[in-house]
Amino acid sequence: MQFLRTWRFRTVTLLSVLSLVGLVAGCSDSPTDTTNGGANAPEMAMNLALPDGGTGTNSEAPYFGDRYFATYLNENIDADVPDPMASSSQMSVAEDRADASVLFLRVVWGNTDRGPDAPDSSNTLTDWTGYAEVSDGVLIPLRTIAFERRDHIVPRWLSPDPDFQRVDWVSHTSLGRDGILFKIFVPAPGDSNLISNGDGLTADDTFTFTTGPLTISFPLSEIAGLDSVVTVDAHNGVSFVGFDRDDLSDLCLRGSMEGAWIRVQSDDHLGGYFRAAWIGPLGNLIGHVRGRWGVEDGQKVFVGKIIRRDGTFLAHIHGNWAPNPDRPGTGTFEGRFGVNGETLGGTRGRWMVSERIEHGGFLRGVWKRFCDRDGQAM
Repeated sequence: MQFLRTWRFRTVTLLSVLSLVGLVAGCSDSPTDTTNGGANAPEMAMNLALPDGGTGTNSEAPYFGDRYFATYLNENIDADVPDPMASSSQMSVAEDRADASVLFLRVVWGNTDRGPDAPDSSNTLTDWTGYAEVSDGVLIPLRTIAFERRDHIVPRWLSPDPDFQRVDWVSHTSLGRDGILFKIFVPAPGDSNLISNGDGLTADDTFTFTTGPLTISFPLSEIAGLDSVVTVDAHNGVSFVGFDRDDLSDLCLRGSMEGAWIRVQSDDHLGGYFRAAWIGPLGNLIGHVRGRWGVEDGQKVFVGKIIRRDGTFLAHIHGNWAPNPDRPGTGTFEGRFGVNGETLGGTRGRWMVSERIEHGGFLRGVWKRFCDRDGQAM
């Protein structure tokens, strides 16, 4: 089956469906060591009139020398899940068939109204305990994202009769977020060696995410290229970013970016700054990006710099942002990244700023290297 390679945006707002529990433990709390969230942030010195923001190609200290990237973005507490299906030789053989479907879905849930100096007004515990399931094939949890304390995957491998189409978990968030990177495998048509309806991937096959705050389903045929953010209340939401195995190629590599989009009240350019983790398709941290957004010569623009984990220069990023006229405080962005004026790829996503100036806000986006297979369409 051929998948549409252009990213599809979906934004859904669900009010009055949030399930709250009065527990005291939280998850992935706000940082204790970070830079100031106001106009003195180092990103505000970038020049919006220049494609590279005036940042140059020099190496930086890891994390840009700012512990905010390690603390607030929480990339140091992701962990692989010891599910035996992830290393099954039987699975590996079946996956090698060209007409088998191998998909990856990164699901992140929790507080989206977060920034480097966000106050504790949104520090209410939310119970995201639930499960995900597929209607055909096998669902494998590859990695937990920002799980801590009592958060965990329910170990189905200890069950005498495990359900390999379902993954259960226990998760609570307050100021932070949790998530899981899933692998979805649907055997080729006629392959009866594994759990399958035997008809390969069809339009009727689905992935379903079920929790107290949100239940939602997506066709498996739409997972590749999926980019969806579901807002469930003023502070919480769930993001879904999907890939297929062709997106793991270095030539056509795809990934996501997750972080903060901060508005600065005293900015003369009617904008602020952004910070994000630059993430590979399997959830591996490639590096970090920081930049500035605002209005320059009447145009809504952003500029920034991407570095690898060790601080070496990766690329510059620049583009345009736009507000959503129907939802004040939210909007989208789209741009290109490259080196020395040569475009390597593109990025697009959505942002939200907090009603509290200089406190909170988020961005979620996707990126891809341009290649002959997909062209330059995002």
